[in-house]
Amino acid sequence: MIRAAREADIPELQRIEVEAGRRFAAVGMDAVADDEPFPAAELLEYQRDGRAWVVADATDRPVAYAIALWVDGLAHLEQVSVHPDHAGRRLGASLVEQVAAWARENGSPTLSLTTFAEVPWNGPYYRKLGFHPVSDSDLSPGLRAIRAEEAAHGLDEWPRLVMRRVL
Repeated sequence: MIRAAREADIPELQRIEVEAGRRFAAVGMDAVADDEPFPAAELLEYQRDGRAWVVADATDRPVAYAIALWVDGLAHLEQVSVHPDHAGRRLGASLVEQVAAWARENGSPTLSLTTFAEVPWNGPYYRKLGFHPVSDSDLSPGLRAIRAEEAAHGLDEWPRLVMRRVL
């Protein structure tokens, strides 16, 4: 069941992100695996603004989540995380579709994201969901700023790219 995130879900979203992130250690990306989750205050901003969704289990406990933001007037998928115990069930894809529906309803003709180009559950996965790489020369100022922030955070140690899906 996908629903809007609640304030009480915030600690669970952080836990999901940490657990999901550990998967990166298996492909030699320890710095990503050990990265801190989004701060609670930042997640709370997404939640309060209606830009955070969860997949909840039968007990209404979140097992996956997504957050989105606006970049240069267009929708941007900021994060999708699925707890490893619930991976392989298309929960991430369902959340991407939820964010795409939200974006369309709010007038965005596209949905963008940034991701690791070669990690199987990143770039190749998003291609299967209809996203296409965006060349650096076609990035908007806001997407350039996101990429610069990611580079400053050390994420460019591995190939990164911006992807976009027409809605």
